[in-house]
Amino acid sequence: MIRSVTRLLAVVLAVVPTAALLTGCSAGPVPSVVASSTVDVPPSQAVSTPGGTWATVVMGHLDDPLNTFGELVYRPPCTGVATCVPGAWVLATPPGVASNGGLFAGVDPNGTLSAGFGAALDLTFSPLAATADAGSNWETGALPAALVPVTDALTTSGRNRLALVSSGGGQVLSSGADLSTWAVLARRPQIVAAASHSGCSAGSMTAVSPSPRVAPIS
Repeated sequence: MIRSVTRLLAVVLAVVPTAALLTGCSAGPVPSVVASSTVDVPPSQAVSTPGGTWATVVMGHLDDPLNTFGELVYRPPCTGVATCVPGAWVLATPPGVASNGGLFAGVDPNGTLSAGFGAALDLTFSPLAATADAGSNWETGALPAALVPVTDALTTSGRNRLALVSSGGGQVLSSGADLSTWAVLARRPQIVAAASHSGCSAGSMTAVSPSPRVAPIS
């Protein structure tokens, strides 16, 4: 159990970058996480690793939810000794789920990619998929809620994953077991209370990032 809001704030600030949580010590209105809608998609992103480069791309007609979708592409690392010749981009979107809500990507140091689908249309939660072999095989799972439509709403470090979801006004979820077993690491009301206790106001939660300096919390 987390017994101190001060400790909670310290932990969350190590999990979520400070700039993503706090707008400064002011008494102004406190914005909240906005739930995903049929027109909100995360921006395109790219993540480079020694094992290659992954990128998400938003395609279609962005003013038409039925014709907006996300794709995941992968480019193998450079080959050759004397010169660097990157491989061609290949389509690697996980199968089986409509991607009208866009895609999120997080890659751990070992090269395993975790991909999340944004909630859109009739989809109210975010399905997940992970691959350790550049999309040849996928492990599947699901979050219990929708990912917030921001670039860094999903991240991974080894088997530990973090997700920023819109339920409850904004929550940070953690998973260390599989893609469908998630626990609440922090709730926005707790973060707001901890910030207020320190004389500050909490801003929007817009990113999650793992920190090796913080031990897991139960």
